[in-house]
Amino acid sequence: MRSTDVDLVRASVAEQFCDHDLIPGAAHGRFDACHSQAQGQSLSLNYMRYGCDVTINPGELSDFYLVQIPLLGAAKVRNGRKTVEATHRTGSVLNPTRDTHMVWYGGCEKLLLQIDATALHQMAERILGHALTHPIVFDPEVQLESPALQSWERKFRAAVAVADQKGAFGDSQHKHQTLFEEELITGFLMAQPSTVHHLMTQAQPQVSSPQINRARTYILV
Repeated sequence: MRSTDVDLVRASVAEQFCDHDLIPGAAHGRFDACHSQAQGQSLSLNYMRYGCDVTINPGELSDFYLVQIPLLGAAKVRNGRKTVEATHRTGSVLNPTRDTHMVWYGGCEKLLLQIDATALHQMAERILGHALTHPIVFDPEVQLESPALQSWERKFRAAVAVADQKGAFGDSQHKHQTLFEEELITGFLMAQPSTVHHLMTQAQPQVSSPQINRARTYILV
């Protein structure tokens, strides 16, 4: 989807994510936006660009996490009490239980990973082997220079490439679709600091199997 109409863009993006305010900046005469999405089972892969400064106020996302990886430009992202200056090597993650306010500066482009909150919570419980009584809260700042997140980002970008080639996601759900998604969710849980990260690093993920290894090989070639 590409459009120059603010109300049309806001309504279209709200259908995929959640209702939000979308307020163009002073140079709104140059407003344009582009959004594409490949839907999976428990997550979606997204590309988003705004052509001028925009303020985005979604409040609390409620039922999904949103990992944002900048490709070009910059943004200011506040989730809860923390503000992230998002640039090429600093991403962000929006926690669904925290209020969110964002400013995307003109020309900002991002890859977005939308993860169903229930699926992420259940995956964490599988890894840990016990129930969690509170929502998982990530550090909103995603330091893409860390080795663990560099590795995870490569898998994320590989998934986007596979989706672009119609090899998985969207209308081309692969036979290993669930495994692809588990790999992305588990990888982020293990790499990104959170309220359960100290437990994650002590646990052995329970999702490794010959099927996972075959899926990983497929997605990386």
